Amino acid sequence: MDNNDNIEYYNDIYSYVDYLYKLNVNEKNLCTKNIDMLLNSTGHISKVTNIATGVGYCIYKAKLQEFIGVRDFIVSNTPGKGTDIHKLLGLVSIEIFNRSKPTLNGTLISTIYDENIDLFVDRDDKDENIELAYEMLSSLQNVLVNRIYNILGTSYDKLFPVVEQQFHDYEYHILGVPDLILEDKENKRAIVVEWKTYDEQVYDTEKAQVVAYSLLEAKRLGYSDRDAVNAITGVWDDNQKTIKDVKVLPLIIRPGIGKGRKLTLQPHPILFSNTKEKFIEFRKLIGKVIVVAGYLTLQLVNPKVFGIDEKEVKDYCKLKIRDKEYSALRLIPLGLRKGNPSRRDKFPCKSGNSPICSLFDACGFYLGQYKKTPFDIVMWALRYYTIGSKESTSTIFKVIYELFRTHRREDVISNLKNGNGYEWMFAANSPVKLQSKKRQRIIIYKYNRIFQQIRLDIIDGIYDSNNFVIYRKIRDYEKNDGKLRVIREGKPIMLFLNDGSRIPLLSLNLTARIDNVEVDNNLVKYYINIPSSVFRFSLTLIKKYIEKYPELVRDSLLVETGVNLTSRELMTIDAIQRILRDNSQEVLEKIRENIDRKEGTQKILERIVKDLERESDNGWDLYQTIDDALPKLISKLNKPSD
Repeated sequence: MDNNDNIEYYNDIYSYVDYLYKLNVNEKNLCTKNIDMLLNSTGHISKVTNIATGVGYCIYKAKLQEFIGVRDFIVSNTPGKGTDIHKLLGLVSIEIFNRSKPTLNGTLISTIYDENIDLFVDRDDKDENIELAYEMLSSLQNVLVNRIYNILGTSYDKLFPVVEQQFHDYEYHILGVPDLILEDKENKRAIVVEWKTYDEQVYDTEKAQVVAYSLLEAKRLGYSDRDAVNAITGVWDDNQKTIKDVKVLPLIIRPGIGKGRKLTLQPHPILFSNTKEKFIEFRKLIGKVIVVAGYLTLQLVNPKVFGIDEKEVKDYCKLKIRDKEYSALRLIPLGLRKGNPSRRDKFPCKSGNSPICSLFDACGFYLGQYKKTPFDIVMWALRYYTIGSKESTSTIFKVIYELFRTHRREDVISNLKNGNGYEWMFAANSPVKLQSKKRQRIIIYKYNRIFQQIRLDIIDGIYDSNNFVIYRKIRDYEKNDGKLRVIREGKPIMLFLNDGSRIPLLSLNLTARIDNVEVDNNLVKYYINIPSSVFRFSLTLIKKYIEKYPELVRDSLLVETGVNLTSRELMTIDAIQRILRDNSQEVLEKIRENIDRKEGTQKILERIVKDLERESDNGWDLYQTIDDALPKLISKLNKPSD
């Protein structure tokens, strides 16, 4: 039976594999087994902004942004989102949801603005931003009191504000920074707030975005799989004809709601249209978010990195659509909104005669043409190599996730304090195992050799909040052998506070750098700083949390991380490919001249890929940049045939 767009693909979806089971592929069990293995092994995950684009606007645009590296603007995945109003809303939220009474007025907002004035860029807009912040926060408070507290069975005094924290989740393959979460952790309830600073209609991308954030929050609260989806949608009661048992409520707040304007509260149907039809539609929306997240992540996986034959998987996953054969491994999810990359003649590409998609030209360049030049083939080889090589950086987060998913947090902290570490094999579905050597780190093995080491430390408290110095006591095993296990100066790190979340990657956190390590009597002190001004807002938030809740620092996790440049390097490849191929005839002619002396384009590509893999196995530095790798590839084209 053929697959077609009329089948209900997004009913009862709790994972990407659930979607694959709905497709009539050649070898369903082998297809789903291998793809599930790839998704459960990779360190790559998809950004919420790209997931929302794929669900609500165009799946091709999402693919261009996530996998090919095309950008019309830079989307920040760090707290602050780059706008003064978002920063102000976040700072005020921490204050008003930390008081015995929810006091909100213009004077309070103005005071908070002045106390943090260095964070704001457009200071001429101060009065306008204060007024807008007051309006939106008032709207939120009204909705909470009049609607949401009753729906969730919670109250103001139980809520903890989580402001713009970067969360990673490897079950749904999502990376994102929710604007605001109001969390009742004791009762496992939450409101996930997305600020929209305009009072236009709510777009489908925005609905998908706040739903993706809600999946992250459901995981943070401890829900998983079917329970996570049900926590967001609730369940439909046929007897009472209503939605019940909502536990995590996504909510978009816009200006105008507090002024009595008839703006519907989106996107949960319990807030605007409590009908079975809208309930089913909302569940499909969540299904689409899960599927697109899995699909975009899969595009970032190089199967060979995990010893999986891509050609075999493609064969297992073959399917027919209108008498044409495809493979589900790379096929875009069916039934989603999309343009036609070849024609680009209607929505979402054009409105009338005018292009409306910001990636209109890039889409035609990459997806609308079917004849690739030899130069294109080299650049695609470089793109796949980059994705594979950057697994080493993103794997750090994957291993931390798996460590705390499969071991109790208390046990991990205790083991690390005793100097024990863990080990993980760089392979599909490999478990994280305890090892008793006093190394206090995670050792990653590849081909039975040490491939990478992740240094960790457990923090006891804050020593100096103004200069952000954290500390721990020197441990007995360090005294016994006279050797300290510390993260070295100058290293990039992430600090994960102990806020009760089982998975550190879903807890309050800070991306930073260790400027200095000092041993003072019986203490190891870490002097923490931010690597760039981009993280200044994030540092301010963490300082405020520690000031109000100093207990969050005790038994917090300090992890040495690499710098994940995957997105930036894909952007570089995109720039090189489009600019050189379109504008540099000299480069094209040189490449074509050398290509003519070789066996053929496909053989060249295969040789390049084999050379890259061999050089990688022989110790080629996996942290190299595009600047290092590109000359190697071009030089291969310039050598005479072997």
